[in-house]
Amino acid sequence: MTGETAENTPKAFRRFLSTERDHIVQVMEKLARALPSDALEDPQNPLLVSVKGARCIGKSLIPAVFRETLLGDTLKLEGRAEFDERWKGTSKDGKPLEIGFVNLIWPFMDMSDDLQALYPKDQIRPSKQDVADAYLSQRKQGGVTFVSFAERAEKLATGMVIEMLYESLPKHLPEEKRLSQKFFKAMCDNSLSPWLRIVKIEVSDPRLLQSEKFMQALSSLRAVYNASPRKNPSCAAKPAVKPAAWGV
Repeated sequence: MTGETAENTPKAFRRFLSTERDHIVQVMEKLARALPSDALEDPQNPLLVSVKGARCIGKSLIPAVFRETLLGDTLKLEGRAEFDERWKGTSKDGKPLEIGFVNLIWPFMDMSDDLQALYPKDQIRPSKQDVADAYLSQRKQGGVTFVSFAERAEKLATGMVIEMLYESLPKHLPEEKRLSQKFFKAMCDNSLSPWLRIVKIEVSDPRLLQSEKFMQALSSLRAVYNASPRKNPSCAAKPAVKPAAWGV
């Protein structure tokens, strides 16, 4: 589904229902592999992805899948896990890439020492925008930056939004009757699944919208994922730090 906002900005939308953790992993792997090179290789204008969802819903799985898909799983963390992460490596094409994650919900004084050193010197209490600007100023390579609570930095222009929902699922059902029936049946059949989620994706970055490969990947996503998880998934996608009770 594609459309335009009141500001005449083209956007594409997709949403799906997952019933297993691996369903989300599969979708994020597909999107990561379809990212165009011009979106991945621009350190001055990296792809910014807003990740949204309630606490402990599993949204840190999203950057973890992209990171492992694009760079592998043997990387060293820079920054503070779950606060301001930076992961550097080399793509399969030999290009240097950086996958980042910053959570703007946390107080500015809880970020890593390296990030705090970049805050404006004339600000006693840096704003969320100051924190975001300082974080982005560290980037020297192309790649993707994921931002949690991106809406708190008013000037941050994200090119994709990925949102997870699990509370009051019926109110988030699509308007299309056919999809609603599929959603409702899958929800009833999997009501006890710890990974029952609606995942909404909104794309506005022109580099993604103009990429035939990426848009084909987005359009190919099914409305309902209710098959058994893969026995040997290629991507484990372990977040940097996550207590066992948090679900990922």
